[in-house]
Amino acid sequence: YTSLTETKTISKLSQAALETLAIIAYLQPITRTEIEEIRGVKSDRPVQTLISRALIEEVGRKEGVGRPILFGTTLDFLTYFGLKSLEELPPLPENIEDIDVETEADLFFDRFQELEQE
Repeated sequence: YTSLTETKTISKLSQAALETLAIIAYLQPITRTEIEEIRGVKSDRPVQTLISRALIEEVGRKEGVGRPILFGTTLDFLTYFGLKSLEELPPLPENIEDIDVETEADLFFDRFQELEQE
């Protein structure tokens, strides 16, 4: 038997959650609508998953119609991935438009999961 908190930390993030987390990490502060424009799909569930795991949080409100919530990463995000600051995120390739974002996200998070298992 494992407690809910143990299960929460052990279970891996979904592909959608990883993509969403990468977008937020690099482009924060960012709204859910902006995330959805980049991913091309609804992102309510991945955003809620990341909030529930304390990897992202509300960091403010964007000026304008509806004043949408702005999201950013948390200290737990940095700790989880062994980073001291956001400046330690690997640089994005310059030809980002030509790159398969899903593959890049996989490579990025595989690297951190390998480090985590050491």
